[in-house]
Order: sequence, then structure tokens, then C-alpha cells
Amino acid sequence: MQISIRIDNKKVRCAKGETILNVARGCGVSIPTLCSHEALLPYGACRLCIVEVAHRGIRRIVASCTTTVQDGMYIHTRSRRIIALRKTLVGLLASRCPDAPVVQRLAKDLGAAPMPPAPPADLCIRCGLCVRFCSEVVGTEALCFAGKGQNRKPAVAFFRNSQECIGCGSCAIICPTGAVRLHDEMNGEHPVRVMDTWETTLSVLRCRSDGVPVAPERLRAHVAARCQISEGFLERCLSCKTADTRILQR
Repeated sequence: MQISIRIDNKKVRCAKGETILNVARGCGVSIPTLCSHEALLPYGACRLCIVEVAHRGIRRIVASCTTTVQDGMYIHTRSRRIIALRKTLVGLLASRCPDAPVVQRLAKDLGAAPMPPAPPADLCIRCGLCVRFCSEVVGTEALCFAGKGQNRKPAVAFFRNSQECIGCGSCAIICPTGAVRLHDEMNGEHPVRVMDTWETTLSVLRCRSDGVPVAPERLRAHVAARCQISEGFLERCLSCKTADTRILQR
């Protein structure tokens, strides 16, 4: 069902039930956000995507990622009130994460000044992307939020040596600020993946052809338990697979 709304005085036809954020993106209106991702359900953590909505005589501030459009809505994405609130939000983020490039860019774009520092400064903005991706997409639920208030942060159970983490690295890839870190190294003769942020170390499979480290053992086991995998899945490195393909193509 198609409905009619207005976004920043632009008349837009859209499907009923879509979020304001998706509709805005579809018609070329930019709304900043740090916790939204197309692979995840709406969450509304960072609040940067707030907009001012007027509908049936009521005017209110809402998160555009979690609010669906309704026929006759008037949506203002850059009103004076919204810009002032976004500046405050980004200023708070800049006080907690002054070294995060994405926060620095937002502060520059919005002309936001950092609030008084709230030690200890770090790169994590508590957006929840890593926790949600681990649960909703990867399906391991190795991450959760621990602590309360200012001390609330993503973590693994008991803060280290997670038995649920499979070392896939999705949390590091999706993190917008680079707060989640990992690296691969050798532990004697054995390759391992170290999830630095979660203080967890995992054994890594070697390529059965040339011995090159390929992927964490838990990652292969996790995928194999959920779907049928081909023989040699995550047991051959990319170079060996490419060589086999070239031989077959001759």
C-alpha cells in the first residue's frame, strides 16, 4: 500500500510500514546514524538519526530508524531543534571517543564541540552493532552488554576466554570506530587467532595442502553444525583453491 508523506518539504510516495530512515535514504535525504545496518533489525541506540515529525496535530522527536511512516506525515530532518540535539549527541560521543575517526567526521560536519571529557576515553560508542551482529547474523550470541550506566560496554561472558566466540571477526568488521581488534599470530608451531578486545585465543586450521593458516577451528565447526558443507570447507587456503580451479579449466 502506497502512502504520501513529506520529507523536508519534498513530497514522497512510499510503502506503508517502511521506516523513516529507509524512505529518506531512498529519496536522497541524508540522515546520520552509527547503529543502523541493513543486515540487522532497527535498534535506535545512537539516536543520531532523530527527526522531527508532525502528524495529526502532534509534533514530536523520534528515531527515524525505528519509526515507520504514516500517511500525511511531515518529517523534518534538519530543523533547528534537530541540529541542536545532534550537536549535543555528537559532542557527548566526542568526549568519550575523541580518537574515533567516524566521530571526528560527524563533529566536523555538524560543527559540534566536545563536551568535558568523560574518562576513560576509548573508541567504543556502545552502538551495539557487534552484539547484535553476533546474535542476529552469526548466531553465536558470544557477546552481550555488561555493566550499567557509564560503565556499560560490550563483552564476552566473564570478560575473557569465551567458549562461544568462534573467531569469525564479524564484530571487528562491523564496528564503526575500530574499537574491536583481533590479530593472527603463531603460538609456537601452532597458528592462533587472538580476539584482543575479548581476550580470547582460538586455534586456527592449517591448509591441508601447504600448511598455510586458514580459519579458526570453531568457525568451521559452527558452520558445519548449521548447514551442509562441502568437503574441505575452510581446510584449503585461497591459493590452493585457485590453483585447483586453473588446473580444471585447462
